[in-house]
Amino acid sequence: MNGRTVAFLLFMLLLPAGITGAGARELPQWELSADTMRHQQEPRRVIAEGDVVLSRSAELGEPLLIRADWMSYDPERGVVEARGRVRIETPAEKTAAAAASLHLESQTGSLEEALIHLVESGLYLKGAKIEKTGEESYVLEEAWLSACRPDDPACPPAWSLKSRRAKITLDGAAHLYHPSFQVREVPLVYSPYFLLPANTTRQSGFLLPELSRSRRDGFGFSLPYFINLSPSADVTLYPRYLDQRGLLAGAEFRYAAGPAARGMVLASFLKDRHRDSDIDDFKDDNLLRDTTNRYWLRGKADHDFGDDLVLRLDLDLVSDQDFIQEFNTGSQGYNRNNQDFEEMFGRDLLEPSLTTRQSSLQLTRITPRTLVAGEFALQQDSRHRLRLLPGHNADGVLDPGETAFRNLDPSPLQALPRLHYSGRTPLENLPLSLAWSNEYTHYWRSRGIAAHRLDLHPRLITPIPRSGGWTEGRITTGVRQTMYQVNSHGEDFQWEHDRYQDRTAFDLEANLATTLVRDFALTGWPRFGAAAVDPPGERWLEHMFRPNLIYSYTARTAQDRLPDLDSVDRLEARNWLTYELNNYFELGGVKPVNAGEPAMGDLYSRFLAFFKVTQTYDLAEGRRDDLGPAESRREFSDLRFDLQASPRPRLNFRYQTNLSVYGAGVTRYELQGAYAAAGGARLALNYRYLKYSAMVEPYFFTTAGEQLHDVSASFTAPLTEKITLHGLLKQSLTDNHIAEASLGLTYKPHCWALDLEVRRYVEEKSIMLIFSLDSIGQALGLTKRDI
Repeated sequence: MNGRTVAFLLFMLLLPAGITGAGARELPQWELSADTMRHQQEPRRVIAEGDVVLSRSAELGEPLLIRADWMSYDPERGVVEARGRVRIETPAEKTAAAAASLHLESQTGSLEEALIHLVESGLYLKGAKIEKTGEESYVLEEAWLSACRPDDPACPPAWSLKSRRAKITLDGAAHLYHPSFQVREVPLVYSPYFLLPANTTRQSGFLLPELSRSRRDGFGFSLPYFINLSPSADVTLYPRYLDQRGLLAGAEFRYAAGPAARGMVLASFLKDRHRDSDIDDFKDDNLLRDTTNRYWLRGKADHDFGDDLVLRLDLDLVSDQDFIQEFNTGSQGYNRNNQDFEEMFGRDLLEPSLTTRQSSLQLTRITPRTLVAGEFALQQDSRHRLRLLPGHNADGVLDPGETAFRNLDPSPLQALPRLHYSGRTPLENLPLSLAWSNEYTHYWRSRGIAAHRLDLHPRLITPIPRSGGWTEGRITTGVRQTMYQVNSHGEDFQWEHDRYQDRTAFDLEANLATTLVRDFALTGWPRFGAAAVDPPGERWLEHMFRPNLIYSYTARTAQDRLPDLDSVDRLEARNWLTYELNNYFELGGVKPVNAGEPAMGDLYSRFLAFFKVTQTYDLAEGRRDDLGPAESRREFSDLRFDLQASPRPRLNFRYQTNLSVYGAGVTRYELQGAYAAAGGARLALNYRYLKYSAMVEPYFFTTAGEQLHDVSASFTAPLTEKITLHGLLKQSLTDNHIAEASLGLTYKPHCWALDLEVRRYVEEKSIMLIFSLDSIGQALGLTKRDI
């Protein structure tokens, strides 16, 4: 039988002699092609030569493809023998061999001078002879194992494990007999026998160890242990020994009950040997830690019960204000934990420098017209109680009279509970909508003033009739009633007014806007990116101009007898008129017509820029007549500018600035930018300046507060295919203080990596060197897997 491509459905060949008709066993069909094929009767088999391909499609079973120069197929035994440039491909393995003998149904057999690439783990197995004793078990003679590509002159293997004989069972163990660890094929370490886990699924076992060294902690060693409770739950233990601090014990629990029901909780505890002194406190801020039992408990969980009912947990409790910043490296450090929470839940941890830690448990139900929510919200004050007094002796010994306890009263407020109900619904047969936002909060604290508070805020919303279709807008009017039952906690705190207080406020907001749009042809103008982004053809720039006029009015009764618990308790009286000049720019065009496309071509558009100018006028301040001798009216806010632009798809920036109309010059600016190149380069920048820290939107004139001026920047720059430079800087320009800075170099060939990083955090300086072997941790079960 001759012919380059012969589709040969081996239906008859799959039936052993004497088995026909209804009693025949159903076997998968194979497709065979070759330059030449012949059918041999005794013994019964098919012999193919010249570019032989034997394949089974996914519809008939697990996909399998075998290529060779010569092949013999025995249909009765289901055995294939192949010679010459043998290639075997399945979804899990890619194999190359000089010769092979395989039993197709059991996927067992032998390979000569073979190389197997395990796709999932990235490992390569090579042997003079490989016996495949099962679907996922191997016996290798003259075995070689690595994540590096073998026999590649351009990239010789950087590391490998070589042994005389090896028995490997995936999801089991790897037994290596007389193994040696090699670097550039040079043996460095030998052992008569070595046993390694060879897990490709989640199993309990030790993970990769961690080494560290710093001035305050000394030498550190951590050997995590992973415990697989079930396919949807696990625990990881993180014992970390620090020779100058003690045992930092950590644990992590994760579960996933479903796509929208998952959680992760972590805990760390240290019985600290180190005590703060007058010459050695963490930040040199004269605040001393007075406890040796140190901990950090953090966690998040989401659970969707269906019917729009969602439970959310955020947990953050810490023993003292320095713990998170002191132990911020490694698997249990802030940076790693924050990244894990962001990836798993889409929300991050509080900044490590915040001394008030917040935890909450929320239950919400959102429908198209309403929001119902309940919450328990806790706040923890982690500030140090002990402080050094001026004039202390800096001798490393805390003598009597050198320290004092700070008064940290009142204690933080706890919302136990907070209930919220808001929504909006149209009124039947009326051009009105009713909106409401109601909330009950029980504020409690161990020391200080607290209260039960009920806040009711209904509003009516009506659209402004269009004037010939040129304008649009709406008017919102509301009344707000806030009622209190005030409680005192602690002997040092007594409420001096009536326990029952209330406040009534009225508010009105009117919004009037119009929209003007015009397209500008861009013939002859330079393009805004590559052809894929800004293709040739007709182009235009769409400019949408939307001026907006907003009037805001809030009047309220006296509130000086109300407790000051949060922003609800102090409403600002308003009589403001604000104008906005909004400009939207969008780039559009028509791609040139190609064969098979519509005659007009495809339309495309993308955001190019947004520019806004706004200012607020205080009508009450403009009419104020109780001016002092040295006072003058300051009824205008700063003139505010906001520019957002994306001149290229991977380049985005935003610049905001304020200009005082009373001679104070520029009072605020902030530049945010990000660039991501296709080759992996990254650049991010945030540059801020605030002349007075008491400035808040809409930025009326003030001279209260201090100046804030800081910059943060990060970059990643691939220098070559293997070398990447990365860095980070967070600096306060007000006092010329570097809060955090790092500079690192990563060298990453095909199968290993070397990271060198110089880092400064607060006042601690460190140098870190990390050497890693690609895939070896995952392939040998030394890395934690996702649930």
